[in-house]
Amino acid sequence: MNLQICRLTDHPEWISGLASQFHAQWGSYYPHDPLELWEQRLHDSIRPQGLGACFVGVLEELPIAAAKLVKYDMQGREDLRPWLSGVWVHPNFRGKGIGPHLVAAVEDEAHRLAYRRLFLWTPDRNHFYGRLGWQEQQRTRYLGVEAIIMRKDLDSLGEGTGARAGF
Repeated sequence: MNLQICRLTDHPEWISGLASQFHAQWGSYYPHDPLELWEQRLHDSIRPQGLGACFVGVLEELPIAAAKLVKYDMQGREDLRPWLSGVWVHPNFRGKGIGPHLVAAVEDEAHRLAYRRLFLWTPDRNHFYGRLGWQEQQRTRYLGVEAIIMRKDLDSLGEGTGARAGF
């Protein structure tokens, strides 16, 4: 498998398809938000680098995975920033080691920007993130589900960007 990681800003033609996948994956948490709103938010939020960077896993020129670096991802926890958000792998490619590459790309971007910590929330993937060095910080209710806030200290990452993500 020859996975490549690129930035969504280099392929804006993928925004609609990725927004559709994100809506299918997480739309139940936001039942009043139509697909068009997901697409507009993704379009409006992406940046070529820094906060808003969206990394896409590409296989045979098709986007099969994504992850974002965002300022906030949990309303009411604006004190924590930045966040790893929107980690998604197409169902046909899950369990093949793609997710860790996308997580590493976001971690490297946050580290490059001199952030010392990165946060995420998950309802049920804490074991996956734990294997990648993330630590549970808090459990809370969010969007009607039990949410686990996790953090990763980035001080231990090596110098230079992309060393672990395979860029």
